[in-house]
Amino acid sequence: MKFIISLAKRPYVLLCILLMLSILLAFSIYNSASLETDLSEYMPKTHPAFIASDNAEQLFGIGDAILIVLEDTQGIYNTDTIEKIDAITKALEEDFEAIERVISLTNADNIQSSDGFLEVEPFFSGNTSEKALLSMKADVEANPMIYGRNVSRDGTATLIIAELGEDADTKALQKTLQQWIGQWEGPQKLRIAGRPVIEGSLAELGPKDMAIMFPLVILTMIILLYFLLRSVRDTVLNMVIVLFGTLLAFGSMTLLGIPIYAVDTMIPVMLIAIGVAYGIHMHNTIHHLIAEFPTIGKDELARKSVQTMIRPIFMTALTTAIGFVALMSSQVLPVRYFGLFAAIGVLGEMVLALLLFPASIYLLGVPKYKQRVQNLAKPSAMTRLNALIMHQPKLIVVLSVFILAVGIWGTSKVWIDTSFLANFEKDSAIVETDEYVNAKFGGTSTLNVILSAETEDSFKDPQVLQTMDRMQSELESNPIVGNSLSLATFIKQMNQVMEEHSQGSYSIPDSQELISQYLLLYEFSGDPETLEQVIDYTYSTANITVQLKSDSS
Repeated sequence: MKFIISLAKRPYVLLCILLMLSILLAFSIYNSASLETDLSEYMPKTHPAFIASDNAEQLFGIGDAILIVLEDTQGIYNTDTIEKIDAITKALEEDFEAIERVISLTNADNIQSSDGFLEVEPFFSGNTSEKALLSMKADVEANPMIYGRNVSRDGTATLIIAELGEDADTKALQKTLQQWIGQWEGPQKLRIAGRPVIEGSLAELGPKDMAIMFPLVILTMIILLYFLLRSVRDTVLNMVIVLFGTLLAFGSMTLLGIPIYAVDTMIPVMLIAIGVAYGIHMHNTIHHLIAEFPTIGKDELARKSVQTMIRPIFMTALTTAIGFVALMSSQVLPVRYFGLFAAIGVLGEMVLALLLFPASIYLLGVPKYKQRVQNLAKPSAMTRLNALIMHQPKLIVVLSVFILAVGIWGTSKVWIDTSFLANFEKDSAIVETDEYVNAKFGGTSTLNVILSAETEDSFKDPQVLQTMDRMQSELESNPIVGNSLSLATFIKQMNQVMEEHSQGSYSIPDSQELISQYLLLYEFSGDPETLEQVIDYTYSTANITVQLKSDSS
């Protein structure tokens, strides 16, 4: 207490310290603040799920991809549209270093047979004659690996898939791509979708929303505080406390190099509510002291107000901070950091509330509050509430039990979801494009199912592949699943073309020797990278890629 009074007696020194700290924190936030929207950064890298995920991503080359949707309502199988798809595919590979690989209708592998040999060639040969385009259309519709997956079943839209490198800046890339595809518009319509687009949009829109929301919250709080306190002076002091608490929380975060997560955007609102409470406690204490001792001097008023409130404010702030710090036990990084920096903000507001109010007394003198005349004939609302509590204990208990029961029931209805799309309005371009892709194609979200065996060549076994195929069929029966791709899908397509599309040929053959021959032929004539996305080189670990029509967890 002596330290607080000693510093409060030097209000100009306190203001200088406060101003320098605020400038330092604001400068750190301005230069270093970044909103983290990548879900892979939300958990510690040592978590078993993320270790397994990272291993699978490296083994099968699993990464994020941006989906460019090209729509031609007249049908995509015409010279202008096919040539445009081919040009966009090549331009993406040349113009963007962050894009590692581009897959489209014009460069995707088409598995065919010729004279008993397996051939893997792109669907587009460069020939745009009517006959060649009709042949391409027939090839696409005969290939389940692309039909309905990369090309819509009505033939009016196709996907150009741009696979990104590990260090790709999704925020910058999606913004650049949005502008870049404009040059290719007309008469075809182009849109972009995919998780990187959603993450990039959130990273861009989040700070913009905060820039609008935070001033509105501050303005609302100023109006409310003045209405309640009837004092410009105490309203300003309260706002300084909550603004400094917010600066302290986010400034500490950026100084330590920690990004801002979506959940952290709630910190300012919580700190405003908590910090204002401390200020109102100090305001009321000073108000009551002046009412009780009308001739009190500023030195005694400052000392008594701090002496009266230091213990309750300190205990309140300490218990609140401990509650927030308890969140540090979470394995989810945003929750952990939210607890830590909310606690820092709360403690900062506590210290400032205990310092600023006595300092304002030394700087501006004893506040002059208008004393309200109490109508003795009509008891105040607080008096009536006090009487109700004291004389109706059974009613209070019943109400408390009812509220508790409603709270427990409501808690049972809470669900946890990490859908990024849920952050956007239903009529936003992001959501509309996502719904369009989900309706026309397999889906914009992916789930990878990794299967492992103890021995090599296990995934050449017909029984294993047939089991995998049944697993995929069962997955695809779920309405949220668009389609799936695995080694079994490749084998079925190879078997179908080698048996010249005979009835029942789109299936897993019963001979392991035949399966091995198909794979050997594919390795000789196809792109090894394509097969490496579904199986490792020892055929002991397989990947089933499942496309989902929703990003809801």
